[in-house]
Amino acid sequence: MGPASVTELPRAVVDALRRMEARSDTIRNGLRTGLTDFAWHVGVSHAPWERPIYVALGNELTEAGYATDVERNYPGGSPRICDLVVRDDGGGCCWLEVKLIWTEWMSTATGAVKRSDFSSYVLGPGPGRLDRDHSLAQDFEKLEFIGPSDGSHSMVLAIVFDAVVSPADPLIRQMESEQQVRRRGWELEQHVSWPDLNSSAHRIGVWTWMRATGAPKFDPPSSVAETPDDLLQRIQDDTSFLARAEPLLLRYVSKGLYGWSWEDWIAGALQVERDCSLVAHVGERLRREEGPWRAERYASRNARERLCSRIQDLARHQIMRMREHESG
Repeated sequence: MGPASVTELPRAVVDALRRMEARSDTIRNGLRTGLTDFAWHVGVSHAPWERPIYVALGNELTEAGYATDVERNYPGGSPRICDLVVRDDGGGCCWLEVKLIWTEWMSTATGAVKRSDFSSYVLGPGPGRLDRDHSLAQDFEKLEFIGPSDGSHSMVLAIVFDAVVSPADPLIRQMESEQQVRRRGWELEQHVSWPDLNSSAHRIGVWTWMRATGAPKFDPPSSVAETPDDLLQRIQDDTSFLARAEPLLLRYVSKGLYGWSWEDWIAGALQVERDCSLVAHVGERLRREEGPWRAERYASRNARERLCSRIQDLARHQIMRMREHESG
C-alpha cells in the first residue's frame, strides 16, 4: 500500500466519489447516470441503493492506497453489518457507514424531477416520524460501539441529492442538533456540494463525520437545558479553552473544509449545539468583525490564538447578559 492514512480518509472519499461520478456515463432517458443513478450504471436495479456506491468506493480507496473490507460484521459476534472497513499501513482502521439521502433530484428513470420526504431516514425515530431502524442518526449510534481494539476511527458518510433552492442542509443540521453529535465525539470533516451532471438546479452533497474510538460511549440526548452558569463554567479557564479551541480552528485551516461557517467552529469550541442562540450571537459578531471565512488569514498560531480569545470574550459577555436576563 501507499502512504494513505485514515486521518485523511474524508478527503479521499470525496475525491473517490468525484471519480466515480465522472465514470458513471451511462445514458438513460437522455440523462447521464452519474452518482444519482450509479446503481443503474453498474447494472443494479434494486435496493439497497447504497450497496453499489460503497462497493465501488471500496475499490476506489484500494486504488488510492488503502486496504478495504466490504460488508464486515460488527465486533463481538454481532449479526449487524458495517458497509466498509478501511485500513492504512500505519495501523489505522476506520469503520464506515454510508447513507444516501434523496430530497429532490433529476430522475434518470423518468427523465423528470422527483421529490421525496426523507426526514425520517435522516432524523431517526421520534414523535410523528416513520419507524425506521436504519436512519442516518442511528448510524452514529451503531458506530459508537467500535472500541480501540477494533479500530482507530469511525466515520459516517452521507451523500445527499437535493435542489439549490431547497437544500437538505437544515435537515442535516437538525439531526446534528437533536443527536448532539459533537458532544459525542463526532467532528464534521467534509461538507461539499457540486452541481448535478443533468441539472444546474440540483446538487450532489457530501457530508462526512469522523470520531476517534475511545471517545465517550453513546449517551441519549438530554432534555435538560443548560443554564448560563453551566456555559460560563465551561469557558472560564483561559488555558483549557485555548487548548480546545485552537487545535479545532487549526484543523479547519489545514484541511480546507468546504461549506464551513464560523458557527461550526464556534459550536465546537464552546461545546454547545450549532443552533444554540449563543452560537448565533457570537457568529454574527465575529462575521461582522472578521468578514467571510478565509483560511489563509489564520495560518499563524498567533492569529488563531487571537481569534480564540475573541470568541471567548464575546461568549462570556453574552452569557453574562443571559444570566442577568434570567435573574431579572
